[in-house]
Amino acid sequence: MKPSIKNTLLGTMLGSTLSLSADSTFLPNGDFETPDGATWAEAPGDGSCLNEYPSTGGNPNGYGVIDNTGGGGWGIWVSNDDIPVTLDSLGLTAGETYVFTQDMTIFSGSNIGGFKVDFFTGPDGVGSTGDIRPEHIGDGTTWETYSFTVTIPAAADGIKAVPLLGPDSWVGYDNICVDPTPVDKPPVDPEPIPNGDFE
Repeated sequence: MKPSIKNTLLGTMLGSTLSLSADSTFLPNGDFETPDGATWAEAPGDGSCLNEYPSTGGNPNGYGVIDNTGGGGWGIWVSNDDIPVTLDSLGLTAGETYVFTQDMTIFSGSNIGGFKVDFFTGPDGVGSTGDIRPEHIGDGTTWETYSFTVTIPAAADGIKAVPLLGPDSWVGYDNICVDPTPVDKPPVDPEPIPNGDFE
């Protein structure tokens, strides 16, 4: 994360089995209903991860899979063919905090996947939430909705959503969304001012 924005980006994760908000907006092909993972750019690292796109069995219908049961490597998707999605197109405003959600389930292994959001001004990166890893809800063997609270920096005009693998696991992903209604920012502990207590 760039030092100039380290105090403006907050990425916290809360797990939830609640259904999607009626106002939630899908990221491009966030429901995986367009075949073969269209608009999801694959980044399989050293090639040890497999990406698959079953047309049935999701939450509901189509979904995506990152299979890392071979272990040792890494793999992600990047939304919108690795092109920033404009905040305007999602109904978002820079400087506000929003809840992103994605449904996940574990088919093999014990590690659920994760999520991150990268921020852009035009084509230039202006920060990232970094990897956000959820705690398990239940045992992960059923589809569950995971929520990620993200503050968008004031300089940003676009984002890339990045679902992350479950290490050594075979994980399904569906319904990758953002609720365009801003929420209160999580509190931030102030950084101490050197000798601020004059001691």
